[in-house]
Amino acid sequence: MFKILDLFAGSGGFSLGFELIGHKTHTHIEIDKYASETIKSNFAKSNVIVDDIRFIDPKSLSRNKFDLIIGGPPCQGFSVAGSSQYGIQDSRNELVFHFLNFVQQIKPKLAIMENVPGVLTKKSKDGETFLNLIEKIATEMNYKTKYTTINAKNFGVPQSRKRAFIAFYQNNEFSFPEWTHSDENQKTLLDNFQKLVTVNDAISDLPIVKSGEKGSGLEYKCPPKNKFQQFCRKDSKGITNHDAMRHTDRLLERFKIIEPGKSLKDVPIEHG
Repeated sequence: MFKILDLFAGSGGFSLGFELIGHKTHTHIEIDKYASETIKSNFAKSNVIVDDIRFIDPKSLSRNKFDLIIGGPPCQGFSVAGSSQYGIQDSRNELVFHFLNFVQQIKPKLAIMENVPGVLTKKSKDGETFLNLIEKIATEMNYKTKYTTINAKNFGVPQSRKRAFIAFYQNNEFSFPEWTHSDENQKTLLDNFQKLVTVNDAISDLPIVKSGEKGSGLEYKCPPKNKFQQFCRKDSKGITNHDAMRHTDRLLERFKIIEPGKSLKDVPIEHG
């Protein structure tokens, strides 16, 4: 079982994934107080540090002898939706190197960093890709690197969401997990692959609520229809967080004409 340090922890999703397979997060570091409150609620035994990672000395945590460091440094600077599309250098990109500083000082067996795919191709102000810089630093720290891009839908999540993962390891060989879910359009479809989980698979047991209505506290429409719904209902005390935002009539009309698989870019100009 790995003893984990979670940097840029957010609300604890990365930690949750590891805890579901038997590992334990000892310490979370997160600057946002609301996200930190969520961590404290869901990881009762964790040491939660609410602070800016740039002002924390990694050596103050090294006595804990962490086996694994995980984290997702802020990704806005690498995102195609962020300032980088305008050629603007984003100072948040530098937080990637603070992650590496923790790895260097604490020396875990393994470290895994998650970010948007742009982290693999984004260039620094000197014209070198961040990936090349990261690999050079890792080599100097006596770590090997391995990276990949993973789509959450291929692991049973009802959403197409691509993320880059970079692993830093020392002695033992490392490999990323194989897909568990696929479809007929993906060449790796094998007999033992499960079908992709759709949004309908995920939420079709929830009561329908209209714009501005509250669904929290209502009864489920039906018993669980599939394994995903069974998983979501484990230890559940009822329906929560199912309150619909109140939208304008104009926006509701726009939603109605967006076809499956399409987006706002595909609607007529009068609905744009």
